[in-house]
Parts: sequence; structure tokens; C-alpha cells
Amino acid sequence: MDSQKLSPVDRIAELVFGGENFLLQGGAGSGKTESLKRVVQKVLSVDQKLKIACITHTNKAADEIAERISADIKVSTIHSFLGGIISPYKRNIQHVFPALFELPVFVGLGDEHYGGDEKLRKSEEHGRYKKAYEKLESRRQTVLSELTPKVTGKRDYDKDPETYIAQMNKLIAELNKEIRTKLAARKPDEFFYNETKFDNFNEPSFGHDGLIAIACRMFDEFSVLGKIVSDRYDCVFIDEYQDTNADVIRVLLRCLPKEKRAIIGLFGDSEQAIYSDGIGSAQEHIDAEEVVLVEKDDNYRCSPQVITFANQFRTDGLKQG
Repeated sequence: MDSQKLSPVDRIAELVFGGENFLLQGGAGSGKTESLKRVVQKVLSVDQKLKIACITHTNKAADEIAERISADIKVSTIHSFLGGIISPYKRNIQHVFPALFELPVFVGLGDEHYGGDEKLRKSEEHGRYKKAYEKLESRRQTVLSELTPKVTGKRDYDKDPETYIAQMNKLIAELNKEIRTKLAARKPDEFFYNETKFDNFNEPSFGHDGLIAIACRMFDEFSVLGKIVSDRYDCVFIDEYQDTNADVIRVLLRCLPKEKRAIIGLFGDSEQAIYSDGIGSAQEHIDAEEVVLVEKDDNYRCSPQVITFANQFRTDGLKQG
């Protein structure tokens, strides 16, 4: 049958068994989570041995998915999923942990960045410098328990920005070296996920965002993690992908082994993003042909008038009917 004539669920099943990652894009009211349920049922009806993980953003959402899918699959939050992958590898966690606290060197931007407007450059650049310096002050207090000389004022900074930038970058380099030295002296078993919003240098532990950052860095640096995901699961389906951290999507699409790769399936709507730190649109991965786009253009909840009105505001070309 022509793939274009298949229903979205049947098309996705075809892609799964053809070894292709996919993205199901559907507007509000199109039944994306119901489609996830039906995809799971469809592929398991063909192969009951498939190992499937469904991951989402909150415990409540995970519970709702688990209630709707009566199958022997793993349903969890993204944090729980990634934590389960990386937690046994304490030495690797210790290796990447300094990145949570190291500071980047400060790079000044020239007039060309500001369209040749020297006055604007001077105004904006001191603000950037001051913000970076304040972060340096805070981090030095945390790591070294030391005070830092007061930040240079705008008048002095504008006279010789290169000198002040060099001085700050020297302090940053010294701080980063001390961060690595102190953390290397800890025992690997001391590093843990603290299940809060905050990373803690002295414990040492990492919070919600830190877990994402550490996991993604580990996927980038240690190829064995991609192999572990593919060994554990045949399919990893992400609900509401638009609110998933962009690096999580990237590593799952690009860091799994090519020879035996778990199929990554994204369900959601790029125009319904809630969280500012989510990927929003995965167009980059569609353009790179890392996922096959499957559009779901039906709508179960809204009147024709509302659908017609909403279609005017979509920017991705999807037209619901």
C-alpha cells in the first residue's frame, strides 16, 4: 500500500519495522497520546517481544500513559529514564561533573556585532562583562570560599576592556582548575542525584537540570551509553517531545549505535511548547533526515470553526481538518 495513504498509526508501524525514527506531529485535539497508545498496541501485535520505553515529563503524565497502555512496557519520566541509564557509572559521572560548575572564558564582542554602533557596544559590553564577573564572584565563593575584588566600573572598563577581560579570564582559568582538582579528589560513590532544582558542589550532587546536562555529556563522551539504550530497548517513544530538552533529543537520535539502534519516536506538537528550555521544533532533525515526519491532521475536540481559525496561526504547514 502507498505509505501516503496509510493512517498515521499504520505509517508509524511501517517505519518502526523498517528501522526508521519518526516524529508524529499533531495539533491540539488530534489525539497524539491516544496515537502513542495505539502505536504501542500495533507494534506489539506484530512482535510481542519488542522492548518499549515511553518517557514523558512528569510523574502525573507517566501515570496517565501507564493507565492507558495496558502492556508490559517501561513508562517513566525523562529524569528517571536517564538516571536509570547513568547511575551505575559513578566514575563517568565524576568525570563530567566539573562541567556543571566550570565557567566559560569571556569573549568581548566588537563593533561589528552591534552593527558598527560603538556607543551601543560600550553600553552592552560592560553589562555582559559585569554579569559574567558576578557569576565568577559567586562561584569563587562556593568553590574557594574567597571574596573577589569588586567588579570594574563602566568608565574604567571602557578605557581598556582587553586588560580587564584578560584579568577576569585568568581568574576563571584558576577557578576551573581548582574545580577539577577538588572534584577529582572525591570518591566516585559520593556523586549522586539529589532530586531538587539545584546542583551542589560540596556534596557533590546534581539536580534536575544537572542530571540532563550530565547524562547528555556522558552520551557524547562515552559511546557505551548509546549501546546500553539499544540493548535495553527496541523502541523509545517520547510524549510531548516539544518540551524535551534539545540535547536529550539530539543524543538519542545521534549517539545510538547504527548497527543495532533503538527506534526513537517523537509525539507532540512544536507549537504547543510549555517549557522554555524544551526543543520546541525538531525541524533540524527532520531536515537532517534523522526522523521521518508523520502528520496527524484530524481533530477530535474542536468545532470546525475553531479548527479553521487555529490553522491560520500554525507556522509548520500542518492543516487540521
